[in-house]
Amino acid sequence: NGMTATMSANDVLLDGSTTDSDTINITATGGGTAITTLNIENAVLTASTGVVNLDASAMTGLTSLSVSGSVAATVDNVASAATITSQDYTRVLTIDDTNYDGTAALGTADVLNVAVSGASYGSSAATRSGITLVTDNASTLETLNVTSSGATANEFALDASNANLTLSTVNMLGATDLTMRVSHNDITGITIAGGDAT
Repeated sequence: NGMTATMSANDVLLDGSTTDSDTINITATGGGTAITTLNIENAVLTASTGVVNLDASAMTGLTSLSVSGSVAATVDNVASAATITSQDYTRVLTIDDTNYDGTAALGTADVLNVAVSGASYGSSAATRSGITLVTDNASTLETLNVTSSGATANEFALDASNANLTLSTVNMLGATDLTMRVSHNDITGITIAGGDAT
């Protein structure tokens, strides 16, 4: 059953089951959005107006976050197990993490899974899909997986220029054609692999 409510940082939504698949729809109208959820597996964020920033650090059990809308958005501290999808979104999606603190040597290498569907790169900012990676502390993201899906080819700009971020490998995956725009400075020293794309 669905409900509609205005949420604040003090609101808590709990689901006692870990065997179902729940979805929360969030329409953000500017400013910071922070809620606490437990065992709500899917979140759909619509960036409607203003400067949108979703703090997902207290969204426990999240496995997928889909972002769409008409203004740029930032998602902050999304669970590492979650896939973040840019869905028919011709704005820049900024993915901010406090710290990628895993290491390959210890078998805890960090992996960020993103997906794009309906992404395009037009002639103006309002028609350009983009993903920007940001971290608050100097750290290394060992693997970025980008899965392309949907009925038409996807094209987006990847910005990994954040001074705190070192990006090691980008895997281009999925069954839909994908064009990823990356600046020369960002791509230097990065391994980009597309062999697993179908």
